[in-house]
Amino acid sequence: MKKAILVVLAISLYASEIRISEVMSNPQGSEYENEYIELYNPGADMIFINGWVLSDGSGLDTIISIAGPEGIQPMGYALILDPSYDLAGGLYSGLIPENVSIYSISTDATFGSGGLSNSGELVLVRNSDSSVLTTMSWSQASDNGYSWERVDLKSPDSVALWKQSLVENGTPGFKNSVVLPSQDLGVSIVQVEYDSLNSQLRTGVSIKNEGSDPVESATLVIRLQQHDEDLYQVKRDLHQIQAGDSVQWNESIGLSICGWLHLNAMVQSVEDDHPENDEDSLSLYVPCEQPPIILNEIMPKPFTGEAEWVEIFNRSDRLVNLKGWQFSDANPTQHRLSDSSIYMLPGEYLLLSDAAQITGKAWDAEVLQLQSFPTLNNDTDICILIEPNGNHVDSIFYDEITGLVEGRSLERLRLQAVGTVADNWRICVDESGSTPGSQNSLYLEHLKAAYSIELVPNPFITGDHEKGEMSIHLELPVEQAVVSVSIYDLAGREIAIPVPLKVVAHKSQLSWDGKASYGGITDTGLYICRVVIDDMNGQVSEFFKKVYVISD
Repeated sequence: MKKAILVVLAISLYASEIRISEVMSNPQGSEYENEYIELYNPGADMIFINGWVLSDGSGLDTIISIAGPEGIQPMGYALILDPSYDLAGGLYSGLIPENVSIYSISTDATFGSGGLSNSGELVLVRNSDSSVLTTMSWSQASDNGYSWERVDLKSPDSVALWKQSLVENGTPGFKNSVVLPSQDLGVSIVQVEYDSLNSQLRTGVSIKNEGSDPVESATLVIRLQQHDEDLYQVKRDLHQIQAGDSVQWNESIGLSICGWLHLNAMVQSVEDDHPENDEDSLSLYVPCEQPPIILNEIMPKPFTGEAEWVEIFNRSDRLVNLKGWQFSDANPTQHRLSDSSIYMLPGEYLLLSDAAQITGKAWDAEVLQLQSFPTLNNDTDICILIEPNGNHVDSIFYDEITGLVEGRSLERLRLQAVGTVADNWRICVDESGSTPGSQNSLYLEHLKAAYSIELVPNPFITGDHEKGEMSIHLELPVEQAVVSVSIYDLAGREIAIPVPLKVVAHKSQLSWDGKASYGGITDTGLYICRVVIDDMNGQVSEFFKKVYVISD
């Protein structure tokens, strides 16, 4: 009697471990031949299911062994096939492992009462005592040829444990494509906020054990980088994370740098069976209090046939990524410089234009071609430079008062001064009319201590193709002044007024073509060039320079 009781208890214990692990309710081909149900034995002992009952809630089918071992091996699978399935050459003949226990049902019909419904069904397994041991159900159709697979083979039956197979024809007789690994730590960045008041990056990272067993120990590694260089790195030890549980790491990272940053979170554990989700990362843009990229020179009114362009300059001492930066004129449409990474070195210039190349000049400047580069007006317009976060970081407004000159650019005087100040922009004084890709002709870091006036060439030959004009190069100890230039012969008579009155910048270039006020070219001889400079602060200075003219 005692012996009989022990046997019954053992059978009941083993049977309670059985799991429905996969159901193919919507197979490819014939639904009368290719449906299947898979069982899994998560225990340590073999389970014998011959004679048990399979049901869809209404119809009953007796399970019979047809091939392979007569019992289900520990942590092994059994496959219950349609009675009409061709075991030798059926749809799954190349998939089913040779050592799998294969069963069918005693009737010549289909599973249950008319086969497994695609849209919804209940499947259950009873033992010889009619006790329900395992069940599963679904309420919608899977994709054709894809089974319903159990995610966790150890947990008790639950509707939440089922997902559609990831592979066509399912996984009959072997490990499910969606089954949870034993240990699986997944990491995700759940918070990134920049606190501009305190110059801190607030970060939050979640670590979840998505496996079926606890993870005893792991290490979380957080890295903040710019241009592949570490700005911050920290490691945190994690202990005893139960299956399904999460832990969160939060920290504020102090920043002394701006621009594009890369945040990476990685969890490391020797127990992890699924490394694919061990890492998460994102890129973020931190705005700069002093923008590194500025507008430096614009050509809104080029000669006919030449291209308009805008020059930007990296005034910082670090590499800057232009990804996401934008440019705009008075039209509100913003034009993105690049959707991918483009880097500017410290002190580097870059032209924005709709032309791939700018030709016809003596200089060579790198051009970033923008297919949607806006047309700059010749009278009134505004150029705006925009950070990736949408902040307008630099701009220049020009109009008829600015006095645009055809073929000459507008240059920025001071790199650190605000671009919106009109006095920080002047017409280029370089002989070529512009200085793209090189330092501005009017670049101002420090004013000269005294006036400098140079006549080039001297002597000069009137009518000469190359030397037929004399340039008057001025460098002033003030930002701007009013200048007049007149020419006298040695008798003191005024013979020409090349520049009656003109407002000039601290560095300017004027000219005289050798023509006299009375008409014609001056005779060969020595003359006096008189330059009068009013610094607009109440100080007037007068300078005299000798110039020798050779009439051709």
